[in-house]
Amino acid sequence: SSTKSVTGAQLGFFANGTDASANEPTAFVWDFGDGSDAESGQSVTHAYTEIGTYQPKVKITVGGVEKTVNGPSVAIGESDIYLTSGGDIQAAVNSAYPGATVHLGAGPYTLSTATTPYAVGANTAVVLDKPVRIIADSTNPYDTVITVSKSNTRAFYLGDPGALVAGVTIKGGGITSAYAYGGAAWLDHGTVSNCVFTSCTANGNGTGGSAVVLFADGLVTHTIISNNTSTITQNDNKGGGNVSMFGGTVRNCLIAKNTA
Repeated sequence: SSTKSVTGAQLGFFANGTDASANEPTAFVWDFGDGSDAESGQSVTHAYTEIGTYQPKVKITVGGVEKTVNGPSVAIGESDIYLTSGGDIQAAVNSAYPGATVHLGAGPYTLSTATTPYAVGANTAVVLDKPVRIIADSTNPYDTVITVSKSNTRAFYLGDPGALVAGVTIKGGGITSAYAYGGAAWLDHGTVSNCVFTSCTANGNGTGGSAVVLFADGLVTHTIISNNTSTITQNDNKGGGNVSMFGGTVRNCLIAKNTA
């Protein structure tokens, strides 16, 4: 197995070992495979500064005998990925290693393709199921507008506690199906912050949450949710015209002019 991370991230390493007589190790000396100085200790941390794949190993002294043990390889990727207006957000997420940040330059972006995550069961343009952050360079969310052009498609799915979408406007996302929720975003985990959700829809039987639906520990904070619409074809299990919550938290948001 291998570990994936990004440049500059502090990684933890731990070693254990005994000999046939159950003697406790007396020394641990780590070689991280990147030419850096060796470090001693049973539990240590290390940050790689260059992209590449490394083979860390530890020399363990047990009962006066030294033995070198290879750990799992470590693959290091870019900590920051930069997109300009019109760039492919999902492709950037796919190439990002855990802990990376995808930076969005100001301007319009269009989501025209989709996949269907098992956890969601509906078309979704950007699937963020690992600890990767998508952050607009501008602090004004109206400067970075993400429009869903593919029909019957949600904009974002967040499925990891470390996933983040921040500083963007999301418009045009829409789901049409039985129990359709969250035209802009579905959060099982992760955070949406300082965004605008507008002109999103959810249409179907038992529908609700035209803009966003939350489960588990999903968090939406400091976000404007306005002018979104749910169309409910039957009267059972009605949801709100803006947010449906089966868990999670909505905090410090402006919610206005949504309909159901």
